[in-house]
Amino acid sequence: HAPAPSVLPPRRWVTALLCLVTITWVFAYTPTPMVLAVVPGLIGWLAVMERSRSFKEVMGWLVVFGAVATSIGYHWLAQTVQDFGNIPVIPSYLLTALFGVMGIVHGMIFVIVHRLMLARGRRPHPMVTVLLIVAVEALPIRLFPWKMGHGAVDVPPLVQAAAWGGVSGVSFVLLSLVIPINEWFVWAFGRRGPAARPRAALATFAVGCLFYGFGHFQYRAALAEEREATETLRIAIVQPDVGRKDKREATNGGGNARAQSLAAYERGSRKAAAAAAELIVWPETAVVDSVPVMEPQPDAHVTNGYLNRVGYRFLGELGQKHAFLIGMYERKQVKARLSGTKLDERYNTAALRMPGGRDAPWVVYRKVFLIPFGEYLPVPLDEEKYLPQKFKMRPG
Repeated sequence: HAPAPSVLPPRRWVTALLCLVTITWVFAYTPTPMVLAVVPGLIGWLAVMERSRSFKEVMGWLVVFGAVATSIGYHWLAQTVQDFGNIPVIPSYLLTALFGVMGIVHGMIFVIVHRLMLARGRRPHPMVTVLLIVAVEALPIRLFPWKMGHGAVDVPPLVQAAAWGGVSGVSFVLLSLVIPINEWFVWAFGRRGPAARPRAALATFAVGCLFYGFGHFQYRAALAEEREATETLRIAIVQPDVGRKDKREATNGGGNARAQSLAAYERGSRKAAAAAAELIVWPETAVVDSVPVMEPQPDAHVTNGYLNRVGYRFLGELGQKHAFLIGMYERKQVKARLSGTKLDERYNTAALRMPGGRDAPWVVYRKVFLIPFGEYLPVPLDEEKYLPQKFKMRPG
């Protein structure tokens, strides 16, 4: 029962207000992300963590935050489990809230380590806080590994850090700019706990500014290079407006969904070709059939012949002079360990078809982070018994 390392008097209504401020963080991850929402969100989170009187209290606030804020960001999960899992409305939202809590386990780890450092009577260097957050973000303990850097997707100077550090590099630069603000806030208004470190915050902020400035010049150079480019690539994106239910129906061969999907892609592709597009792009999983590209072995002749047989003959016709970047499934036939029945081991794939005829080559990229139960079955369950959509997936 050691005193909490609070920077402000631990009045619970103030802590609750700060928790509400933290929820503004969600706006950094909306379809039109507002990166500035990270500032009140992160400061509110750190304030809640530091002013709580015990680990039990701070974990309670984190559970509330995860259930509410993270669930707002993943609100579509409730509807998804209703549609594809036949789960009633209230349990579906409870599952979404539980998912939200699971999504901030890395935050809980950070809180434990950070409070232990504060309990030693000295605030950690802001750069240590930055590195600690980046480290816990990288832990493979979440289904959807969102990071701070994802909230900066619309800030080109910050995004340049992805060239050397991926999303974690963007998180590092963003946090180097925001964590010092929190330290200065503690320095200006804190009345309890270890003293703030404004000079260390200034050094951390300088590092963030240095990387931001480098990213700014790198981005400007890229823009100049683009303006001065003598070679261009004309790209068309086909958006057929095929919804997930229509796609599922087309996959299962029900009704006219398959024929309508094929017709939509053909119309869009012919329009793109008529507009002199050199590369025509289709969305993820546009081809609902399991296509043999790399399995059982790479053979462009087999791949192109298969697509012709299942209705994509227009792809071969237009592909004589145009490249296609297509979202599809790859297939590999295996036996289910439990039932022994044959099924497809599927890979969610981006496949590039180079211009050419029946032997036009393909270049493939398989998706790395798969969606549990939607793209892979993480536990060895009987797929036909436990998945209402009856995916033919390989258990485990």
